[in-house]
Amino acid sequence: MAVTIATRSPKTCTLCRAERIDRTLFGYAWQTYRDTEFTGWYQTHRPPHQHEWGRLTCTRGFSIFGTTTFFGCGPRHPICDIPPDELRQFVEHADTNTLAVFFAGITSTNRVEQKKAVQLVWDTSTQ
Repeated sequence: MAVTIATRSPKTCTLCRAERIDRTLFGYAWQTYRDTEFTGWYQTHRPPHQHEWGRLTCTRGFSIFGTTTFFGCGPRHPICDIPPDELRQFVEHADTNTLAVFFAGITSTNRVEQKKAVQLVWDTSTQ
């Protein structure tokens, strides 16, 4: 059985879509950050916010040889289904009312409302 010596856990801010990767190696932990195509738009057009980090993909463990020792997965916020560049295109062309509905939906704690907000993006991108 392989021993896990490192982990990698990608996160995204559900608001501005900045990305954070939580890493460990031999018990030491650190984080790296990256802005996405949507982050700049959000910072320019929306009020300042505290990041709301959510799981972007599965957490992965690694052995000393670099092989995978485990995957830790679970539900993620529906906003993660929209690539940041698609999201930026949506907000750049949406009217004020549509944006209000979208942001109310993604910030809701109701999963159905979150999914409706995501569907709004897909519906307008196919028109």
